[in-house]
Amino acid sequence: MEKKLNFIYPFLFLIFGIIIFFHPFLFDFSKMPGDLGDARLISYLLEHGFLYFTGDSFHSNYFDIPFFYPDKNQLFYTDVLFGGTILYIPIRFFIKDIFSAVQIWLILVSILNFLSFFLVSKKVFKFSTLISSVVAFLFAFSLPRFNQICHLQLFLQFYSVFAFYFFITADKKIYRFILSAIFLFLQFVTTFYFGWFTVFGAVLAFFIMLFGKNTREILFNYLKENKNGLYAFLLTSLILLLPLGYKYLSLSKGFEFSDSYLFSPFSMFLSHSFLDNKILYFNLKNYNQEKITGFGIFATLFVLFGLFSLKKYKFEISSFILFIVSFFLFWQLNYYIYLYFPGASAIRASSRVIFLLLPLFCFLVGIFLQNRKKYFVIFLLILLLEQIPVNNAFTWTKNEHYERIGRYKIPLSCNFFGINNKKVDVQLDAMYLSNKYKIPTINGYSGYFPPYNEIKIEEKCFFEANN
Repeated sequence: MEKKLNFIYPFLFLIFGIIIFFHPFLFDFSKMPGDLGDARLISYLLEHGFLYFTGDSFHSNYFDIPFFYPDKNQLFYTDVLFGGTILYIPIRFFIKDIFSAVQIWLILVSILNFLSFFLVSKKVFKFSTLISSVVAFLFAFSLPRFNQICHLQLFLQFYSVFAFYFFITADKKIYRFILSAIFLFLQFVTTFYFGWFTVFGAVLAFFIMLFGKNTREILFNYLKENKNGLYAFLLTSLILLLPLGYKYLSLSKGFEFSDSYLFSPFSMFLSHSFLDNKILYFNLKNYNQEKITGFGIFATLFVLFGLFSLKKYKFEISSFILFIVSFFLFWQLNYYIYLYFPGASAIRASSRVIFLLLPLFCFLVGIFLQNRKKYFVIFLLILLLEQIPVNNAFTWTKNEHYERIGRYKIPLSCNFFGINNKKVDVQLDAMYLSNKYKIPTINGYSGYFPPYNEIKIEEKCFFEANN
């Protein structure tokens, strides 16, 4: 009976996560997650990768995309999304509609998040199958993830989890260190945020371990025993990442420092939880969406109880969490990252560092549940109920997109075209119109906007927004 339940647990928690996250389009396939801005940008970038792979002449260069005309290497203005694209391509071969393919892709990505963290929980943290299923659910489907549903790229975190898994379980096996470096590279060429935060977290953990006598001894023994593997890891990482780093660093100078995306004093209490908003109401409309990073009131309490009950590494884990929260709460500290750390100026939405803390939070919840045989079911039900979101984050439909695009008629005689409107949704309209008519556009949207150039454009090729 117990073995049967062990098989069922991961399946049940995975299905529960998919339902609470994606039920709007599971019941109405026309609905899309996010908004007409970032969600359509990610969809566009995935489609660009598919068109390039299938030999479309309009997308013949992977790094040059036909927006922000006449600029080049526009793909480096945003997340490269390579790791997301290789998952999207086989889906797109069988699904004709771009956005239907994206819906299936997003479920697949969430499943991979779940499976990657289930693997780490089972093999590294040594949790039971039930607790591994719970913490894997939290990693893939918890409130911080839901809050970023407008930014579909922030669902692609499993690459860094696999990198961690192969690194921590290498046990002198060089090939596992090489696999870890490859997965780290895939994280960088997929979502730059997660790649940068992973390295930042690893460096921070290294220095924290130096302060404890026991952890320092463990660290030095590990470095000594795995010397050849670490050389292989560093060499592989450098070979793979240097070309990418050069491209990003050449653009990062264009980003200006901003403190508008740092944590707020209330960030950890703000969430879209159905349960939390019944207990402690905050008008979330008064807060920048990026500052809403709450894991849940009860889940956070479970994290703290789990931390206090640790018999080992309590100081190190506490220091890590405190340092991260402080560094991304006070702009005076964060500003030094912007000034002195290579590429950090591109990390504008620093509150997304919550995803560096999320694996630790999930681990500590697992520790709490592991030590709570009494009232376990009650604690588990509270935890699951709290993770059910209350707001509707599916704010556009496929038909709405196609209707917007259908309002324009671009003359095929245009060498390039533009729409005279700075709204994000209009910029995305222009990008999709560019694909439809196979004509470059001066419009565009990304995390970085190139310096404005005066471009002479024919009157017939310059439009006022129809939306």
